[in-house]
Amino acid sequence: MSYPFFAYMARLKYIARWGLMRSTIPENDAEHTLQTAMIAHALALIRQDIFHEWADPEHCAMLALYHDAGRRLPDLLAALAALTGPTPVHRIRLGSLEPGLCGPALLDVMAVHPNICRFLHLSLQSASNHILKRMNRPYEVEDVTAFCARAVHLIGPRLTLGADVIAGFPGETDADHAATLRFLANPLNHSTVADPLRAPFFSLLHVFPYSERPGTPAATMEGPLPRAVRLARARELEALGRRQRVAFARSFVGQEVEVCVERAGDHGWTAEYLPCLLASPAPRRSLVTVRIASCDADGTLHARP
Repeated sequence: MSYPFFAYMARLKYIARWGLMRSTIPENDAEHTLQTAMIAHALALIRQDIFHEWADPEHCAMLALYHDAGRRLPDLLAALAALTGPTPVHRIRLGSLEPGLCGPALLDVMAVHPNICRFLHLSLQSASNHILKRMNRPYEVEDVTAFCARAVHLIGPRLTLGADVIAGFPGETDADHAATLRFLANPLNHSTVADPLRAPFFSLLHVFPYSERPGTPAATMEGPLPRAVRLARARELEALGRRQRVAFARSFVGQEVEVCVERAGDHGWTAEYLPCLLASPAPRRSLVTVRIASCDADGTLHARP
């Protein structure tokens, strides 16, 4: 049997209203809620054996705002994870999440459903409270620290942490940049819930040098940085991301992982969202358990024969 892999939930219509992702269907229509529609759509894909991936960044950013008939993202995630019973034949990977909108209930669901990828990608942007305030972000660094600490505690040391980061936002000082680097290398540095199993770090960074967008408040803010400074800081963040990605991947050498096989049958992705090359071909969309023999310089895992 083959196993579909959902990188994101499903391509379904929604509208943003009052700051929440809500169904376009009236909430008093219990038979036709957005969640009902999404579950039915996902189940149909599983039955059709369809490999489905959708990761539009704009829509992924709205994922944490999901709200339908009193249900939030953890409710939807639990329902989707349980679609195929106690022995799931599908895997779910969450897209980018807004740190200030992710509560402990989401982590509780991930902890009890192993078919949800051990992967959290946060739309962090900066680890300086000074810059987060200028960005009008609804969270502070301490909130992200607490969230990451709970995530590692509940899900375990093999959790992949990812983040979007903007380099050189207007007003960003050398100290702000240094604070972001430190946090990405050790997000639990100030946590009171540190997990002894692992000192976690962000191993998947999406780095963007700041660029002005006409019409946005940031475009006219005081303290714009020279482009050369933005690019230099972005390169430093990217270098940190590469080092930490490889270090995290190397920690899997000698361990068993479950790989979702992709199109050619000779490679796939682990539940921690790490690329893995297989020693022998496997059916497309199957889930295979392999032991890792080595790791490339770019963080790609190699399975033992």
